[in-house]
Amino acid sequence: MAKRNVFFYEMRPTRRVDAEWRLDVPSLIAALDALPDEERIREAEGSSGDSYEFVQVVDRGTNPAIAYVRCREHGLPMLARQATLEPLRIAADRQLAELTHAVFFGHHIIGAEYNHYGPRLSSLAGYFSDKVPQCLPPNKKVWMASLINSEFLALLVDARIIKAISLTMAPQLLDAVEAGQHLSGRDTLRYMSAGYGAQRIGLNMQNRNGLDKTEVIGLVNWA
Repeated sequence: MAKRNVFFYEMRPTRRVDAEWRLDVPSLIAALDALPDEERIREAEGSSGDSYEFVQVVDRGTNPAIAYVRCREHGLPMLARQATLEPLRIAADRQLAELTHAVFFGHHIIGAEYNHYGPRLSSLAGYFSDKVPQCLPPNKKVWMASLINSEFLALLVDARIIKAISLTMAPQLLDAVEAGQHLSGRDTLRYMSAGYGAQRIGLNMQNRNGLDKTEVIGLVNWA
């Protein structure tokens, strides 16, 4: 049985003025489904041999799922017969396809399996901008922000000493920062992280003798 790692992302608008925008998942899935095959394809960028990509809806249920597909005709893997290698030959009108499956949840959250050879979910933002801009904020742009990875938290728990930590939060609304000044500690961070904007805000702590491990884990776990 193959083991798959799943990472979670939040789809966010790129501008502060679009902070109130909300994704209509059923409309997005319907728009992707309605694309004819020739319009579904998007030329892929990069020098890894990829030639085009597309999105295919694979589940239209309560939590819709898509396959984000990247295809290539160059740089193909090899076939092996014991220790003998031979080229992987495919028909002239075929390409090798690598898939990244993604599932939509509430509150703009998307869960995606990790496929080393497949497209990264961050690139899905550009695909949406090109193919279904009517489902996005007024400027037709979004970005995919990675949420915390439980494996990283496990590394903190197992660490003997933690000398530095950098915690970067979502883009912030400037008025939210100002309004939160009467609060303190984690309440301020919680209030500030509710908005979106063009700026980034974070915390950087460093001590060569080590930080308080319990407090660091508590902060990351809360975030």
